[in-house]
Amino acid sequence: MPDDIVRDVLRSRIEKLNSFGKVIETFKDVMIEHRRQVRYGSKIALKHVATGRFLSCIKGMRYDTGFKQHMAFCNSWQPDKLQDLWIVIPACKQHVKSGNPVPFNSVIGLKHQ
Repeated sequence: MPDDIVRDVLRSRIEKLNSFGKVIETFKDVMIEHRRQVRYGSKIALKHVATGRFLSCIKGMRYDTGFKQHMAFCNSWQPDKLQDLWIVIPACKQHVKSGNPVPFNSVIGLKHQ
């Protein structure tokens, strides 16, 4: 099992199952659900709901604010693996182990891949 959360979820779902086939099917479902969870270190693409365009960034384009942050913009309707992927990182000055799930309503940071 990848972590205690997944183990606990699986345990609670298979407690009353009486068929090995259903246990295997439940295990597959839990693992698929686990893979879909956003975790620190996950690579994600962000899509703007109203326009359907993906948040993008081009290496070398930076704001002139002195913070050396990349300029982000909405680009195309199809994700581009070089420009539209972001890595989920902890918010400023937080230390979280890569692979830990991001709790609901958490503030996160994004790092352009």
